[in-house]
Amino acid sequence: MKKIKPREMHTERLDIKIPTYEEQYYLWDILRQENVNIYYQSTPSRFKTRREYQEALQDWDKQKKFFYEKIDNLDKDEHMYTWTLYLKGSDKLVGQMTVQPNEKYDDLNIRNAGWFIDPKYQGQGLAYEAALEIFKFMFNEVEIEKIETESVIENPSSWKSMEKLGFVKTGTIKAGYKDMDENDIYKYTLYCTKDMFLENVRETEKEKKLK
Repeated sequence: MKKIKPREMHTERLDIKIPTYEEQYYLWDILRQENVNIYYQSTPSRFKTRREYQEALQDWDKQKKFFYEKIDNLDKDEHMYTWTLYLKGSDKLVGQMTVQPNEKYDDLNIRNAGWFIDPKYQGQGLAYEAALEIFKFMFNEVEIEKIETESVIENPSSWKSMEKLGFVKTGTIKAGYKDMDENDIYKYTLYCTKDMFLENVRETEKEKKLK
């Protein structure tokens, strides 16, 4: 594994940029939508219930400090990688994607990945397009060896994108929130090694050439 800074990237339809303070309000405005945060499982330890989390998200004045601290921490934690996604050549913000240390392991060669996308741009394959470029960077340049992550079963667009990237399901677990009687969300656990991902990329490129 190498310690290198994240860099800006570009795909056919996206500009994948380093986050700034200025755009955090607009990312919050996406994440506070219930049809987005219902699947966003990154902070259950801070809240007892999912509903509590959703309600806390509605106040920008309270959330601003948390969002700005994330930018500050990017400079402090060289192993945290976060990008903001824009439609290519525009100021239209699409969402966010993160690859960070996996809390289950001390090994920094194993990471966790996640994203959220503005509903206006969901269903267009943009998360897959961004993840493909970002994971190439993480596996080829940062030289991590594995990504283990989770995806809510009720959000098939997420875990199907992961499978398309070469991930395989390993099991099913409950989400971390405690209001399980009303909000009983289950998640798939998925993983992908460097070799699995790169082989999947090669096979996908071969298929494109044959078409």
